[in-house]
Amino acid sequence: RRKRKRRKKMSASMGTTTKRTMMSFISRRGAEMASVSSSSSSSSSLFFPSLKEGRHTTMMAKKECVFRNGSPRWGRRHSSSTSTGTTSTVERAQNVVQTYKDLSKFKLSAFVVSTAAAGAIVGTAVSNDDESGKGAKKKKEENKVAKKIKTILDASFGTALCAFSANSLNQILERKQDGMMARTMRRPLPSGRLSVGNAMAFAVTSGICGTWYLNEYTNETTAMLGSGNILLYACVYTPLKQVHWLNTWVGAVVGAIPPMMGYAAASDLKFSNENEDTSGSFLQEHLAKGMVLPLAVYLWQMPHFMALATMGRDDYIKGGYRMLTHPSFDPTLRRAGNVAVRNSLMLLPLGFIAANVGLVSKDSTFRYEAIALGAPLVATAFMFRHKANITSARRMFYGSLAYLPLFQTALCIRNRQHYYSSNKDEKNEYDGTNIAKLLMTPIIALHDLFAVDDSCPQVVLAEDKEHEEDKNDIENDDK
Repeated sequence: RRKRKRRKKMSASMGTTTKRTMMSFISRRGAEMASVSSSSSSSSSLFFPSLKEGRHTTMMAKKECVFRNGSPRWGRRHSSSTSTGTTSTVERAQNVVQTYKDLSKFKLSAFVVSTAAAGAIVGTAVSNDDESGKGAKKKKEENKVAKKIKTILDASFGTALCAFSANSLNQILERKQDGMMARTMRRPLPSGRLSVGNAMAFAVTSGICGTWYLNEYTNETTAMLGSGNILLYACVYTPLKQVHWLNTWVGAVVGAIPPMMGYAAASDLKFSNENEDTSGSFLQEHLAKGMVLPLAVYLWQMPHFMALATMGRDDYIKGGYRMLTHPSFDPTLRRAGNVAVRNSLMLLPLGFIAANVGLVSKDSTFRYEAIALGAPLVATAFMFRHKANITSARRMFYGSLAYLPLFQTALCIRNRQHYYSSNKDEKNEYDGTNIAKLLMTPIIALHDLFAVDDSCPQVVLAEDKEHEEDKNDIENDDK
């Protein structure tokens, strides 16, 4: 008995010394981090928000274990610095970049940029470079290939900045709701990785720079569409999500504007043309051609978001969002199924519309290719309407991901073929333009496919819920 008592006392004393050692290590690490933050300049508080105040330093010292998808990973980001007690500048910069990528929803923004680039590629085929007017001689002297590629890149970069601003403002306004939902609670603002002031500074700066860049390097029409889309997304769509289920239709309009931005930038679409005699016909022609891709994106978003709203139904209820799939609006999900079926069916005749407005040739196979591409999405939408559950919603979700990039690729290729068939004299002289655009369209398609994360939060939540239901069914069968 005496020996046992001695062993217990020794183990207790060893435990207290271990705790004291760990606490002293944390305090020393916090002091070192505070010294680093105090020695930094005033501008470092903007780009290194976690070092802005001393109260964040101990929190960073305790977060040696970096979590992702709930699994701990020890020492990946601090493997080289734990021995010395200081965090390297490279690792801090990586953390800051990742924080702002999460704030701007980088993958969603890349998806938006891909649609704008597709619209710009289509718009380069109908640009008015040959029109007479101010600067017409300079346009003829410039290299057309380099100019068109530069226009596509300018439109993409400006659209990216506007998307960063809109997504950041969305997270600022929804930071309380994001903290209530499992799929968004790890975002920068709810998790405390970034302050509201720094997030607002990033949103305002990117929005102003994006609007200025589009106005400076494309035209005022594209800049107006970009700034208007930021306001529509942040000031109308975001607050409407907690009021009425019509927010999905407003969000679809927001998603359809970037392709129009790319088209307006590439075709030099302006509402005030210097040549008043041709301004009316010019606007009618370009608006008809430029609305095909935005219409496709608008209609595509309905089955896509109905699938997302169904898979994350419980999470949206926790956040207080009034989606159409809310039990008070659609308890059986029949209305959501009808919306998905109706809009997916409206995607089928887009090939014939593109041929009628002159975006592709009259006898182009794109008319039937559009039907073939939309048929699987229509089938999954009918299956979702017949039996609305997580499995059918997930199937429709992945079907929607496959449709849009393939449609964009086919439209860009057929559009370029129609352009060079109608301009045979320029085909041999500027054959590099055709090759460049055909090489860029598969890249845009790949961007669309991988813009959505493999571990999509709604899909993960839906799969977890489905596994729980299967376990409950097995337990009930055993009973």
